[in-house]
Amino acid sequence: ENEDEDVTCVSTFNRNADGSLSSVVTVVTPDEGNFYYTQTATFTRNADGSLLSVAEAYTSTPKS
Repeated sequence: ENEDEDVTCVSTFNRNADGSLSSVVTVVTPDEGNFYYTQTATFTRNADGSLLSVAEAYTSTPKS
């Protein structure tokens, strides 16, 4: 672990037609290393719009 390492994070907030949050995708790109990392949080809602569940997925992708 390198405490001096810099990273860039970009988050994208996606919304349903009614304006409620459907997902958040965050891409973390460290200055060092050969990969960038993506966290996706998907929000599932009941018919009335209330939050039912949150699912998270994590992936790593080689830098091009």
